[in-house]
Amino acid sequence: MTAKAKALPSGWSLAKASLATWRKHLKALTLLIALVAVPASLVQLLVNSSDGTISTYVSLVSVIMNLALVWMILQLEGGAKTVSLRQAYYDGTAGFVRFLLVSAVLVAELIPATVGLFIYSIGVAGAAPGTTGFERVIVTLLALALTIPSLFWINRSLLALVVVPGGQLRPMAAIRDSWGRVKGRSWQVLRKLLFLILAAVLLIAIPAIILVFLYERTTNRGFLALLQVFASLVILPFIDIYFVKLNQELS
Repeated sequence: MTAKAKALPSGWSLAKASLATWRKHLKALTLLIALVAVPASLVQLLVNSSDGTISTYVSLVSVIMNLALVWMILQLEGGAKTVSLRQAYYDGTAGFVRFLLVSAVLVAELIPATVGLFIYSIGVAGAAPGTTGFERVIVTLLALALTIPSLFWINRSLLALVVVPGGQLRPMAAIRDSWGRVKGRSWQVLRKLLFLILAAVLLIAIPAIILVFLYERTTNRGFLALLQVFASLVILPFIDIYFVKLNQELS
């Protein structure tokens, strides 16, 4: 008989542990993120680009920043007393191509869900006058049928994003590693991911409401830039630490 898989900690326990780790390494994590997030937000605020150059630049540096951040968290969680910014951005981004390829696989896994949402928006949310309730139900079921496989794949594959920075696994090997860790505990992992979404929303809710309100009253884009910086400095490390801890528990 195979041993029963160990129950994972609750989402609340993982969230508390993630916040504790974030506070413990607050200076290092904040400096690493601010080095990229603040200049990127200023560029978006001060430079208008109609050809997408700025958005492409911000997307690229954001991927690099996140990869360096995950690598730093893995080193600190592995027992390293300090990790320099130079180490994080030079050594930590060595797996950049592998990280991008894993991200591309995750995007491909979301294609059925994207098609399902498109069908739902056309057939239900934007249905033509005269569409019957039965037709709406059929379209909704079709959209749901397309969405479920994507949710299953993403739930199994998502942890590959924290597997790649910590080793030398190739993209598909990292995906398989993630699937192996989640196997037999898919529902537990899904609940943890749903709790993570809820916790992140709660963390950002009050600052977001205040800054969006100020933006709507003043039309000053600086408030949106502040919101972006806040999300980068607080929400991003919280999410990455949570993923790292969840992956450790699955190990």
